[in-house]
Amino acid sequence: MINVSLEDNPFENCEPLEDKSLQSVMDAISYSEFFVGLSSGLSWLAWAMNKPIVMIANFTEEGHEFECIRPVKKDVCNGCWNKPEYKFDKSWDWCPVHAGTDRQYECQNSILASDVIRLIEEHSLI
Repeated sequence: MINVSLEDNPFENCEPLEDKSLQSVMDAISYSEFFVGLSSGLSWLAWAMNKPIVMIANFTEEGHEFECIRPVKKDVCNGCWNKPEYKFDKSWDWCPVHAGTDRQYECQNSILASDVIRLIEEHSLI
């Protein structure tokens, strides 16, 4: 696994891409079998490069982005991005429903690595 994001990640066995130029990121994605990411520009880039996408984006509703593989948890708060009653705060620290509580970001935190791995296996990506 290679982390092509500018942000670090806490995952074991995930190498950081040293050169984070757009060309290096595109090269790494082009040699990959699939891409795992959030609803972000990197996912759109991988999609434009015809890579299968596993998108971890329970804060958007299914169908908001493009055709992709995505773990969905409807039993927790989800889809706030698509609800017009919430005005998006352009920071990364945006949880309009449960900010400051134990449930903050439960839409994303409820998706486990095992959920993602199961979908990767079900779709025969590895």
